[in-house]
Amino acid sequence: MNVKRIPGYRLGKLTVHETVAFFTDTNCMLIRPDTGTTLSMCNQLGECFEKRQMTDDMIFLLVQRALADYDKSRPIANCQKCVLPNFFLIDLTKACNMSCTYCFRDLDAHCGRITEDQLLRICDALIAYWKAHPQIHLSIQAWGGEPLLELSSIVEIRRLFNVVGLHPQIIIESNGTLITPETALILCENNIEIGISIDGHALVHDLQRPLVDGQASLHLVERGISNLREAGCNEFGTITVVTKNTISHLKDILLFFTEKLHLRRIKLNLMRKNERNSDLAVSLDEIDNYVENLISYMYELYKQRISLVEQNISQRLSNLIFRPNSNICNAYGCQGGYRMLSIDADGCVYPCELSDYPDYCIGEVGTSDFTDMVRKAIESEHEYFAEKQLDECRGCPWLYFCGGGCRSSVKYNGRNPTEIDRTECAFNKSIYPRLVEILLTDSSFGQYLMKGEI
Repeated sequence: MNVKRIPGYRLGKLTVHETVAFFTDTNCMLIRPDTGTTLSMCNQLGECFEKRQMTDDMIFLLVQRALADYDKSRPIANCQKCVLPNFFLIDLTKACNMSCTYCFRDLDAHCGRITEDQLLRICDALIAYWKAHPQIHLSIQAWGGEPLLELSSIVEIRRLFNVVGLHPQIIIESNGTLITPETALILCENNIEIGISIDGHALVHDLQRPLVDGQASLHLVERGISNLREAGCNEFGTITVVTKNTISHLKDILLFFTEKLHLRRIKLNLMRKNERNSDLAVSLDEIDNYVENLISYMYELYKQRISLVEQNISQRLSNLIFRPNSNICNAYGCQGGYRMLSIDADGCVYPCELSDYPDYCIGEVGTSDFTDMVRKAIESEHEYFAEKQLDECRGCPWLYFCGGGCRSSVKYNGRNPTEIDRTECAFNKSIYPRLVEILLTDSSFGQYLMKGEI
């Protein structure tokens, strides 16, 4: 694939913005780096664009996709981050029944639970916030530790909102080991969405995700998945942390997920280095090979007509086609604080799941509107909201989507969150060109990657 950078220029009252053009043998895609807007066309039209030989119809499309604009054109939407959080994590407990090798939190299996009074106070504040901002749809993630250790608190969140006639999305990310038949029924009856953490087949999963006593946990996770299905809960996804242990077994892991567990929606997250354990993280020079193998193995599943969505791929394809800004972490850079807040068991509010850093607290539940807390933190030049150092990223085709990557992962690696998340950067630089090529040359495979449809 041939990549060309096409400088911006003026054409009468029309401003044509700088773009990056990706050419295959037959088609091309134009991308405007600062807005993430794209336009696909045949090579002949792409060459006309490059030579500044454009028809009125083509100019109309360029303006429509914000690759060009007239002096009085309306500004493109969604290019300014808005302070309006709609996704809240409630940290119910730091207790956990597992001892994952890469965990970045200070967990304690004997840690106390959130109090009933504190949970009521948090939910009352969220209810008041939602009523003050009815344009949002509230999502709540019960978080930990292992959130199912606090199942009664999760159910209580649903009850407290039901009482006032509000129905937020409630989500948990669980290690899956505590999902008994009774627990599965409770989750389904209360419309609690669930994601399961599972790192692969036994060789990898039990190595990375042992129980606190060091025993294997995969058989318990498999039992939990079975119990969910027996209860009628089939719309769940999984999260896998990709480490040095994972990448050499990637193909077998995907086969295990599809053939043994019959999973249809997975997410493979590259482990980020942290101060406790950096040896497990995939090195930057391994990422290209990882991405190539992942796409290749997904293609094999596609040819075998086995439905599977890998959400990091699917979300980035959606970015390229629709630019929805829907993902808080990788559709418009880090939107921690702007669209997401984390609340700990004491009611302290943080811009992300950084509850282990007391100096990152931006307020306390019930003292002011959540939007006011964030704006005050921004105005006071809180470290978390400081502008990313992106001089080297200017002109990168993926700048809009990446924005310098995850602030949390940089912080947990002992660096300033204004620095670039190098893992996210390397992953985006590797996967996005591959996805552009797929969209331009094999749209059927692209449809499969985005929706799992054969």
